[in-house]
Amino acid sequence: MARLYAANNFNAVWIKPQRDKGPAWQALLMIDCVLQFGLSHADYHPDELTYTQMHAMLDTPGKVSIPLQARYDILLTDAILNLMNNLHYGKLNPEFPASRIDALTGTKFQADAALLAGMGQKDLLSVIAAAQPADKLYRAMQWRMHMLEGQLQGDCYEIPEAEVRKLAINMERLRWSNTGDSVYIQVNIPSYTLIYRAPDSLYRFKVVVGKPETPTPTLVSAITYMTTAPEWKVPAKIFARELLPKAKKDTAFLENNHLAIYDLKGNFVQPTAANLALVSKTPAIYFARQSAGCDNALGLLVFRFANAYDIYLHDTPEQALFKRKERAFSHGCIRVEQAEKLGSLLLSYDGAKARTGLLHRDITTYTKQNFVLKKPVTIKITYLTCMIKDGELQDFGDPYQLDHSLEMAMYGTDLPLSTSLKK
Repeated sequence: MARLYAANNFNAVWIKPQRDKGPAWQALLMIDCVLQFGLSHADYHPDELTYTQMHAMLDTPGKVSIPLQARYDILLTDAILNLMNNLHYGKLNPEFPASRIDALTGTKFQADAALLAGMGQKDLLSVIAAAQPADKLYRAMQWRMHMLEGQLQGDCYEIPEAEVRKLAINMERLRWSNTGDSVYIQVNIPSYTLIYRAPDSLYRFKVVVGKPETPTPTLVSAITYMTTAPEWKVPAKIFARELLPKAKKDTAFLENNHLAIYDLKGNFVQPTAANLALVSKTPAIYFARQSAGCDNALGLLVFRFANAYDIYLHDTPEQALFKRKERAFSHGCIRVEQAEKLGSLLLSYDGAKARTGLLHRDITTYTKQNFVLKKPVTIKITYLTCMIKDGELQDFGDPYQLDHSLEMAMYGTDLPLSTSLKK
């Protein structure tokens, strides 16, 4: 507010002579339409920012006191700035609270500068709406919300409130991961999928994510390098004399210490009591590897990205898990199917397609090697419980039961409706 009025030489932003389609009227119209963006009228001074008051000030300015005109102008500025920030960052973004946005701490989008620059444009509605994410997933949800809250409401049809709320909370989540990147990796927890969006293509991979008791966190980071053969191969003597006796005594020992057993062909051995007894008879034809991460086996390739949770995106020897429909089995790390294919795609985007052969060689020979990316690739781990497919809502369920709390926060209610969509 202070920056905008200072940049405007402390002149009124809205309360000044204009036609019926001037900026002030467009601003009020935008506030009228906030339901179509999954937002609430109550956040934008609805009791004070009325059309009646606007008409009085613009049509008969001499009859309304200067302090009242100033107050209206300030409230409308506050409402539009708040709306633009809500559209861009989200209303409840845990990483970007209002104080951080006001202080411009780590922000790329500046609502006051964008609004002031757009005031001279004929279509101010588009200027305000441009604060939203450009992501196709978000745009599809916003289009569906427009159909529900705009067209259906205007035609007096009954609004499916449960779907509206489901869309609203997931549009909010997409604003939290609004990076503006055209190339990125998105892991979506409820759908158990990874999407790699390249400049001209889109690739889909299945993933395994954290169990509800050890959930995978949502975050935004960047993959900076990959490592082949990231695990420690336990020496044969230690495997036979120390590790196996402890594993037989406590079958949870292996998992608790990030250990996995394989046969000489590299096949993963489930650590059941029967299998451990069999391994103990001929330990020379088996071996163990220990991972440094949160899972019991990182497989043959791990993708590294900075994060406070010490989680990774990685290969896994337990390929059978990808055949399951619901895949929440890990300790928080993300296991990806066809890890080598994903690694090759990242190298090709990095201008290092010639190194894909080296990646394959190091994977097949179990040679530890780091592949540093010159162009780090953004990774978004999201929790979207629905998406729009062919114009209709696709519901993924709510494996961590997070929809309820976000719906309560956004709608101020303890009677959730969004959770009733999943049959």
